[in-house]
Amino acid sequence: MAEILDNFEFAKRGRGSAYPYDKWFDGQIWKLEEYVDFGCKPTSLRSAFYAAAQKRNLELSTSIGTDTDGFGYVIVQAHVNKAPNRVDE
Repeated sequence: MAEILDNFEFAKRGRGSAYPYDKWFDGQIWKLEEYVDFGCKPTSLRSAFYAAAQKRNLELSTSIGTDTDGFGYVIVQAHVNKAPNRVDE
């Protein structure tokens, strides 16, 4: 028979975040180094940043490059999005 519950702890969906986005999106300018701070291509990390920022209603400034040893890096700074997400009526 169906019943109404007062509360229930639902399992979280997805696999969770591989990176500490909230830490890196604190407004400071972060330089993240390939094979030290992340294990994918810098372009892949930048794409992941934009997806994570959109969920948090943040805007990002990013830059990617290669250091003198040939390792990639990503520089990121998050900014509060001035315009709230809109829902079309």
